[in-house]
Amino acid sequence: MEGDKIFTIDGVRYKCTFMYGYNDHYYGTVYNDETGRYIGQLVDIRKCDSEVEERVTNFVKENI
Repeated sequence: MEGDKIFTIDGVRYKCTFMYGYNDHYYGTVYNDETGRYIGQLVDIRKCDSEVEERVTNFVKENI
């Protein structure tokens, strides 16, 4: 597991848990940090990626 990172999007806190998964892929599982609601999962994303904030923000806006 790579760990968690908190993102604030439109005033709401979202937590993304980053982990290594099957077939050499990395995953980010996104939750609403305030309610615990599951938002979804991103594939091939790592906590240290330069575009991680942009990808998580776009993903949340598309899926809420």
